[in-house]
Amino acid sequence: MVPDTFFKSYPDIEEDRGKGFLEWLEKIYTGKFPKIELKKKKPNYDDVIEELVKKNVYLTFSSSTSGKFSFIPRDWLSFSRARFSIKDTARLLIPYNDLETLEPFPPKNVGFATFIPDPSKTYLYIASLFKALINDIYKESEKVYLTDMPLTTELMSISIRGAKGIKGKIISRVMTLSRKKIMLNYIKYLKKWEKEGRTIILGGPPSTIDPLMSLMEKEGIRMRYENAVAYTGGGWKAMGKSLSSEEFKKKIKKYFGIPEKNIKDMYGMNEITALPTECEGYYKHIPCVLQPYALDEEMNPLPYGEHGRFAFLDPLANSYPGFIVTGDRVKLLEHCPVCDRHGPVLGPEIERMTGIEAKGCTGAMAKIIEEMPE
Repeated sequence: MVPDTFFKSYPDIEEDRGKGFLEWLEKIYTGKFPKIELKKKKPNYDDVIEELVKKNVYLTFSSSTSGKFSFIPRDWLSFSRARFSIKDTARLLIPYNDLETLEPFPPKNVGFATFIPDPSKTYLYIASLFKALINDIYKESEKVYLTDMPLTTELMSISIRGAKGIKGKIISRVMTLSRKKIMLNYIKYLKKWEKEGRTIILGGPPSTIDPLMSLMEKEGIRMRYENAVAYTGGGWKAMGKSLSSEEFKKKIKKYFGIPEKNIKDMYGMNEITALPTECEGYYKHIPCVLQPYALDEEMNPLPYGEHGRFAFLDPLANSYPGFIVTGDRVKLLEHCPVCDRHGPVLGPEIERMTGIEAKGCTGAMAKIIEEMPE
């Protein structure tokens, strides 16, 4: 098995983001890596992404809070499997709640309040997965995103690390959007949909949803979407606060009226295809296609019920190694102690291993939003 840091082991120097980066990608790619031509003298990662898309290879990325990217080269088959997986997860969650919101699928008369960048303008993994679920189906008036600005690796890197020179100043100026302005845009759409009698599907990292609820609290705004659904993912660090899953669900119910049983948290990372999703007991159910493990310090599998480093075998990965060891400390159980669904589950508390950097694009996005002016 390989650690998830394996996908960060590329040469991270500005002068080697063309040939050197492509050589690294070719080494980790399982299959025949396509030949592409980079016309710029000093190409960046985004240039590589754009050229690979023309060859039906989707180089999705996520970023840690330090700005170091994790790159996964997904061929058409791997990318299609990932998109089908999230669509299937969304569809199958709801029948357990006796709701008709997502049936028939895709649902009608809904509004998507999705706290991610526009999926058609980025290959940030958390966003790109939703293109088939939202962008390809719904009209502009039926969805709202954090931003419709292209979110590239260069833009994310500068917004997190900072940059010197004219380009850095221009991009930094673009990123100084008002956090309040963004959240007011969500409120405008949500009020409109409520007036039209629509239900909503709320989705995104807790750390990007929380600023909206803070503004709603300040403005005295409450909504009642009692037949709605919410999906969250990426941890519970919200603008410097640490919220438990239970606390956060109560907060969503308070401001949006969404029943707690209809709020589902997912375990997501760029390196995984099928997303473990929680039930009403806060246990995350592992999709049957994955083989999960909790490993000890010597990377040996632990028995069920023990805390260890989460690892998994993902057979849906076709163009990259899908046998991965994460940096997360989990408790793996053979059966859910709350519901009667089959298969192993992850316990509610998932933490980073000691000394391991916070990982995932959701943390990086939270940092960007936190540093925006009010």
